[in-house]
Amino acid sequence: NEFEITGPSVTAIRAGNKVTYTISALAGPTPSPYSLGVAAGFSILDGGTFTVSNPGLVVPTGDATATSNVNAGNSVFTTGSFIVGPTAGQTAAVLALYNQLKALAATNAVDLSTGNLDATNIGYGLGVFVPGVYKSTAAVTTSGASTITLSGAGDYIFNIADAMTTGAVQNIILTNGAVASRVFFVVGTVTGGSSLTLGATGNLVGNFILGNGAGTITVGSTVS
Repeated sequence: NEFEITGPSVTAIRAGNKVTYTISALAGPTPSPYSLGVAAGFSILDGGTFTVSNPGLVVPTGDATATSNVNAGNSVFTTGSFIVGPTAGQTAAVLALYNQLKALAATNAVDLSTGNLDATNIGYGLGVFVPGVYKSTAAVTTSGASTITLSGAGDYIFNIADAMTTGAVQNIILTNGAVASRVFFVVGTVTGGSSLTLGATGNLVGNFILGNGAGTITVGSTVS
């Protein structure tokens, strides 16, 4: 007698009194085609001047960098550090990724600047996004106290025209396989202006990449 049992990772074949099992490794997640390369240790990358108003700011999974910092004395991170002036290699890596992400075509026709980001509905509920490329034609904001949910494994690219401002209490939640390293907020342009302002409290996730502009984090914001 001979029979075969097949599953997603195990195959068992019996011949007489002998059973042979073949166990295959489960396929891991597809790696992201977008990488910061030698600048991968940073959560916030600013091509201009960056201001941190709270000495207790936490940056759990990365450092912050900019060409200059007007509040260097207050930039004492509980975790992570502020580095004024990245290396030439780090700058080149960030610029390469910036250009790569900016060139991507939107996968959803919704303009993120038509309303608060947390009130945007792409078909999964208010403020719920699935992996894809999203764009705005103007500045992007969020409500005073709000939540954005990123649902599913894959890359999330938010190409924002010139400025991004989050509300006083802003949270970004990762669900169903979404991870912070594959979330990118690309704000402004290299040749024009850009601005990123993160609110007083909240938990934000992802990589925040500014063009040539100013970034500000106020009291209590957490970036991971």
